[in-house]
Amino acid sequence: MDLGAAQSTIGPRVSWEDLAALVWQATASIRHDLHIRVRGTRCPTRTAPYADIRLRSSTARDECEAVGCLDVFHDVLVTAYAKLREVGAGSTVQPRDPARYAYRAITRLLTDRQREHRVRLGLDAKPGREDGPAARVIERLRALDPDRADWLVTLFRLMQHYAHKAGRASASWPLLGWAAEKTKVDLVNRPDSEATRDEIRADVTYVLRVATATLGAGWVREHIHHPLVVCQIATTVDSDFPAASEDLESALMAAWLRERYAAARREGMSPADALRVAAAAVGYRQEIADSREIHAALHDLDADLRLSA
Repeated sequence: MDLGAAQSTIGPRVSWEDLAALVWQATASIRHDLHIRVRGTRCPTRTAPYADIRLRSSTARDECEAVGCLDVFHDVLVTAYAKLREVGAGSTVQPRDPARYAYRAITRLLTDRQREHRVRLGLDAKPGREDGPAARVIERLRALDPDRADWLVTLFRLMQHYAHKAGRASASWPLLGWAAEKTKVDLVNRPDSEATRDEIRADVTYVLRVATATLGAGWVREHIHHPLVVCQIATTVDSDFPAASEDLESALMAAWLRERYAAARREGMSPADALRVAAAAVGYRQEIADSREIHAALHDLDADLRLSA
């Protein structure tokens, strides 16, 4: 498509520049994941391509093109452009807030694509549904433990969504993230501690036990355990390898450690726990000493990965 020939307004009176900015925002998490997966850092481009007519695509860095970030952006941009033009051609009524309307159309488009991708992988099209067989599990959770029912039902839904989330770097449950979700339900503050992880881990075990007793081990395996494993992405290593004389094996281990650490931190783990998980994942079995040097190194790594300390 000739971008220069694009009309100044698209569909429900959204300018081409505004549409570019909306698509850039809506695809942020997908694009950041691509950068993190390949380079270990988030997307470095601040301004959406075409969002300012003076900047055009020169604002997108070479790295965005190399990791596929721009491919995702352009694919969604062109599809959204066509869809909004089609909607605009078939209606004489303009939405009250064209930008919000366009953003919702873009997010629906992304949701449909994610659903299609899950189906291609042989996974549930709509994980986390509360009807059908899942309704029986929900009913049983409410009957067995009315006091905790709201949280347990929420956790059951979170587990299904997480298991079907394609592109995860880990098959471990995000215990600290779910602890924060539990706090939203019962308003009980939970520290970043092993006791908190044990609490959420026990809740997960309980939900799985009830689901197995209600629907059978086959259903739990098909809808939770199997997708939890198959949705993981393969570990990638930066293409800028050092020369063989610089110990290629150590460089590979460092790259894998960094990637596993970043994934664990983004799942809600503390720096120390994320380091232990990453070290175990690459085969390091010794206890990591708690020292000032380790804290300083983790602080620098978090800053490099643009993570909160």
